[in-house]
Parts: sequence; structure tokens; C-alpha cells
Amino acid sequence: MKHKILLILILLLALILRWYKIDNPLADWHSWRQADTASVSQEYLKNGIDLLHPRFHDLSSFPSDIDNPQGYRMAEFPLYNAIHAFIAGNFTTFDLDQWGRVLSIVYSLISIIFLYALVSLLTDRYTGLLSAFFMAVLPFSIYYSRVVLPDPLMITLTLAGSYYFVKATRQPNLAHFFLSSTLLAFALLVKPYAVFYFLPLVWLGLITWGFKLLLKPSTYIFLIIVFAPLILWRLWIQQFPEGIPSNLWLYNYMNIRLRPAWWRWLFYERLSLLILGAFGLLPFLTGLVTKLKPKEHYFFHLWLVGIFAYLVIFAGGNVTHDYYQAITIPVLAVFLAKGTLFLVKPNPSLIWPFTPLLVSACIALSLAFSWYQIKGYYQVNNWSIVEAGIRADKLLPADAKVIAPYNGDTAFLYQTRRSGWPISFWGIPYLLERGATHYVSVNFDDQTNQVISDPNNTILEQTDRYVIVELNQNK
Repeated sequence: MKHKILLILILLLALILRWYKIDNPLADWHSWRQADTASVSQEYLKNGIDLLHPRFHDLSSFPSDIDNPQGYRMAEFPLYNAIHAFIAGNFTTFDLDQWGRVLSIVYSLISIIFLYALVSLLTDRYTGLLSAFFMAVLPFSIYYSRVVLPDPLMITLTLAGSYYFVKATRQPNLAHFFLSSTLLAFALLVKPYAVFYFLPLVWLGLITWGFKLLLKPSTYIFLIIVFAPLILWRLWIQQFPEGIPSNLWLYNYMNIRLRPAWWRWLFYERLSLLILGAFGLLPFLTGLVTKLKPKEHYFFHLWLVGIFAYLVIFAGGNVTHDYYQAITIPVLAVFLAKGTLFLVKPNPSLIWPFTPLLVSACIALSLAFSWYQIKGYYQVNNWSIVEAGIRADKLLPADAKVIAPYNGDTAFLYQTRRSGWPISFWGIPYLLERGATHYVSVNFDDQTNQVISDPNNTILEQTDRYVIVELNQNK
């Protein structure tokens, strides 16, 4: 009962921390990626949920290098978006953006529960509770647990599927088998990167059943359930190349893999400073070398090996975008917990009680230094795009197609709640031929001034922060 009460308190703390700026528009850190996700939900809300034909607002060739007049968005399977649109369409407590954040928070709280359950199953409840605590309070984890992205759902499904897999090795039954395979299948559909958490599951299966595992029909049924949906989805989306974002750069952009800059960015700037706040390295590294529990079987070390493989294979994506490291949080939390517990226990080789005080100070400083870097993520850097978007949404017809130039960043286009183009280097005549009806800008550059000065265009609204123009269709 005591452990359940502590877990509830951790969940309550996690909820409070994640509620910070819950009403932020999608114009904070990584707003473009959040906007891409939310615009699929917006289209579902407007036109109905179609899981096989997800669409978003961007009609340009910018993401895929192919014109995309239907606005197809063929990336991850749109499970997150379907749930998001269904909830937002049936419950009006929050608007679409806020519901996206709330759902991600809910997923993150479920992740904390399953991390606690999984770690407790393999080690002990104290390690499970402390792992849950670190996942709840790390500033990087907090921010990326309340973004409108599918990653929180993927982490939840992966942890839940892993938990039921471990249960299946202890108590083999159909329920555990079905839950594990189904949850892991959905995790892969939401984000294929979930596969990098599968290595310890393979190892655990081998040490439980040995190589007889390869002769069991249930093994192949399990693999089919887990991988077939992803394979079918990837085959399906090949019919819509215009909707598949360019992705080769994710692997080894600028040949950065394993070069000094790769090590510096991922292990020094991101993992050490941004996520662990430098001082968190002490308990983390200690956790790596602490003695294993009898039931642990190198499970979490293999998790870490899988994550390292992920960082190596998707070197370009990981160096370019820090949100790619959200997947590292559960395993980092586990080793932080293991190291902290080792250091705070009485040990004749360590000075007591200074060691617990030192560890407590390191954890506090870790959270403080990480927060110092993360706090800027919540900042909306350009409120003009929000103001212009709100006015455009009120002034423009529902079927308007908008040019909202913002260097390819779809965050501005999303604020208008209209389909269109987030970049205009092709020129206005080119976009008019493709159906553009309006021009909304927060930058009074040469192109915007030309649009304003054209007597054939109609200025619907202009302030010192933005302009909304109806374009002449006869050009």
C-alpha cells in the first residue's frame, strides 16, 4: 500500500509539472513538428477520420520534393491523430491544441506507471519508484510529455508491451501474449523507432525458453502480430510518394555519424547537459556499474545498447533535433534510480552521511541546470503568427488556400487552420496556378510589399504585425 501511495504522489507531481503553460499555442519549441501532427488531427476533425488517407495543411513539395495537392501526410500511422480528433470532437473542455497536450500528458502518466511496474518486476519496488520519479521530474521529460507529437504514445505502448512480455516469460498465458504483441505492434505503427527497445525482449525470450524458442509456432505468430501491421502500412503509403517526407537525411546527414561532432552533440550537449544537467552523470554512471538484481538479466543494459544503436543509425535526425532523444528517457531514468539507490545506502567504502547529501545535491543541481536550458522551450518566440492566424481563421472562407510564408515552417500555416503553402520561393503566379487564394504574412519583405502594392489584390486586414490579402485570381 505504501508503494501505491508513493506512486500516486509521483503521478500527481508529474501531472502538476506537465500542466505548466498547457494553454500555449503551437508556437513554442519544435512548433513546426507539432503543427504537422496537429494539422492531421484538424483535418480529421473537419472531414472525418480516415486512417488510410491522413492529410495535413501543407500542400507544397517542401517535405517530399513532390507537389502534394491533396495534402497527404504519410509518415507514422495516424493512431495518435485519430484519438486526438475523436476526443476533441466529442469533448469541448479544451480546444484542439490543448487536447493534444492533455492526451500526451495522459500517455506520459501511463508510461510512468508501466515503467514503475516493469522495473519493479525486474529489480525491486524501490528502484521502480525512483525510476518513475526521475521520469516524472526530468525537465526534458516534462517538456516532451506535453507536446503534440506521437512520441509520448509510442513510449507508453512500448513500455506496456515490454511489461506484458516480461509477464509472459514468468506466467505464460494467452492474455499476456496477446497484450504484449498487440501493444508492441501499435508502438511500431505509431513510431517504428520503438524497435530499438526490443533487444532485451529477444534476450529475455532466449534465456527463458532457449533456442527452442525458434521451434515454437507461437514465436512466429507473435512476430507476425508485431511486425505485419507496420510492413503493411509501409507498403500502403508507397502509393502516395508525395505524402512521404524526405528521410534519407535522418541517417547520416553531412556524414556526421560517429565523428567528433556526433559524440559532442549527443553525449555532451544533449544527454549530459540538456537531459542530465551535468550533475546527473554521477548517479547515472554509477547505475551503469552497480550489481545486477537476480531477475534483471542485463535487461536495462540491453535497452541502453538498443538506444545507442538508434543514435548511431539515425545519426542525422538525432543531431539535428533534440526531440529524437525523448525515447532515451525511460532507460536514463532506470540507471539514475539504480545509481542513486546504490550511493545513498550505507557503504563502508563511502563516507556516511555525506554521500547521501552529495547525491541529493547532485540531483537537485541536475534538475536545476537542465531546467535552465529547457525553460526557453516553453516560450512563444513570435506571437505575430498566432495573432495573424486567429484573424485569418475568422476572415477567410473555409475552403481558402493560403500562402503563409515562414521559411517552410508550418507552424504559421497551421495557425490559419487552412491548407496552403508555408513557403513561397516558387513565386506568387506559380502558387496561384495551384489554387492559392490568400496571402498572410508577418514579414514585410519585398515579396509581401509587392503583394500589398498590387492594385488587383484586396487587403482584408493590415496591422504593423501582419497583413492578410485576398489574391487576384486572374494573374
